[in-house]
Formats: sequence, structure tokens, C-alpha cells
Amino acid sequence: MLCIRRRFLYCLAASAICTGAPALASAEPEEPKNPRELDSHVFIPSQLIPHPFTSTYVNEWSGYGYAHATGPKFNVMGAPVGTSSYDLGAMEQTFDLQVLLLPVWSIRAGFGARIYTGATGDALFGVGSSVQATANVGTTVSFPVGRIARVGGVLDYQVGPEYSLNVAAALVDTVRSRQADLSNLVTTTTTNTIVPGVVGAIALHRSLGLAAAIRYSHAIPSTEGITRANDDLLFGASVDFDLKALTVVPVGFIASYQLTVPVGGPQNFTQNALNLGIFYTGRVNMVVGPDLFINWFTLTLVPDSYLPNLPLTREADATSYGALLVLRYYWQP
Repeated sequence: MLCIRRRFLYCLAASAICTGAPALASAEPEEPKNPRELDSHVFIPSQLIPHPFTSTYVNEWSGYGYAHATGPKFNVMGAPVGTSSYDLGAMEQTFDLQVLLLPVWSIRAGFGARIYTGATGDALFGVGSSVQATANVGTTVSFPVGRIARVGGVLDYQVGPEYSLNVAAALVDTVRSRQADLSNLVTTTTTNTIVPGVVGAIALHRSLGLAAAIRYSHAIPSTEGITRANDDLLFGASVDFDLKALTVVPVGFIASYQLTVPVGGPQNFTQNALNLGIFYTGRVNMVVGPDLFINWFTLTLVPDSYLPNLPLTREADATSYGALLVLRYYWQP
């Protein structure tokens, strides 16, 4: 009888443990179903501001832009003779791949090409045309902070040549030397840039997310043997809103802003950039849609070493507009 009673108690205890197991499991916090998810909000990626997420993705976008600037006008001797308006067109193609190595660590690589040229006679003569190719590598290390936030650091390196066609420079050299001089008609500039920074994201609501980044850019352009480093601080933030979290409409919106402040180097200008994107959010592993942008800045030109007689500073107000067509695909872990 004692043996039967012990077996009954053992069976009762085992039954209680098995019955209580689901309750204990359900009390534990659920893992996010999406690597871009924080507290039920799935973040929409920004093309301007880096996010702290380490998910694996492939990203491709094509961009077209237009820029208008008002700056000094020069005669064939390189002296300013008034002001002139310059209009430029641009086209860009970029491809990026990020790979998740650990839940807190990812690496990425990519390449891109950009073409811009003067769209009018004055712009083509005074600004010229340029073709640029770039390759970049980077990494992200980030950690969750509770259920609603994630913070970390990013490090990116980019290198690439730029080939510029400048008719005005060739004409000035020809007039000054009194013989055909095309040495400055085409110039090559190779730029090495390293950008470390801190990034973070927080879910404000299941439909609303906020991300921010503070980065430091150290660029070293080298043109025909002349090297001058440029240092900038980049402050950026993005806010995204997903209608799908509240309705059946699979559309999301994102607004991103970045302020670039120079802290060293000859390119002493502050730049403001604003991006507005509309994306399809019906599939958790894909983001596709247009991203519109506008940049505005005041460009301060410092005297070049080979043109010491030009004024100390000259300012040109510039604004650029454009659109990107973005396609990003995520691999779920």
C-alpha cells in the first residue's frame, strides 16, 4: 500500500510539472520574429541614417538628381567677374550586402558608381563633369536594451577614384602659358574615407520607431599628388511610421535628417540633408519603394595653392533634389 501511494504521488507531481510547463514558457518574453523588430515595431531602413540592426540583407538602389547653385563667375584668366547660376544632373547606382555573423555582430561590403555633369553651357564650362566609383566595407556591433531599444557602434571604410573633366581649367592654363596646355583637362582624385560612429533605435509604438546616429568622417582626397584631409561630424535621426501595424494597408513612411558640420580641412561648409521615403511593408523580408531627398548647403571656397591671387573666400548657395528607387531583401535567421 505504501508503494502504491508513493507511485501515485510521483505521478501527481509529474503531471503538475508537465501541466505547468507551458505556463512557465509563456511567461518568458518572446523572441522578435523579425531582426528589425523592437517591441512589435518593425523598423523601416533609412538610406541616410545607419541603424543598429545586424540582420542579413542585400540592398540595391538607383538614384537620379538635379542640383542648382549660384556662385562666382570667372573669366578665362580665372578671375571672378560676377555671379552665375549652375545646373547639374546626376545619376547613381549602389549595391550593398550585409551578413549576420553573430546576433550582435554583422559585416558588410558594397560598391557604387556616380556620374554628374553640368546641364547648361555655363555649368559644363565652369563645373565640368565627373565619374566616380567607390568600394566600401563596414561592420556593426550592437546590443538590445530591454525590449524596446538597441544601441551599438558602426565602422565604415570607403575608397574610390573620381575622374573630372574641367574645360575651364584647361583654357586658363592655355592662356597663361600661351600654348596648348591640357594637363588639367582631366584630373583624378582618389579618396579614402573612414567613418566610425554610435547608433541607436527605440520603438515608441508598434507603428512608430525612432533611430539616431552620431558619426565622425575623416576623408583624405588626393589629387595629382596633393592631399588635404577633411573632417566632419554627422548628426542624424530618422522616424518611421508603418500603417500596417494599425490597419490592413501595407505602406510605411520614413523621414530622415542629417546635419554635416565641418571640424577640419579646406572644405569648410555645412550641409543639410532630408530624405522622405514611402515603402511597401506587406512582406517582412522585403522593403521596396521611392526615397526622395533634398540637400542644401552654403559652400565656402578657400584659395588654392596654385591660384593665390583669388579672393580669400567665395560662397555659393546650392540646393540639390533627387529620387532613389530602393529594393532591400532580408534573410530571416
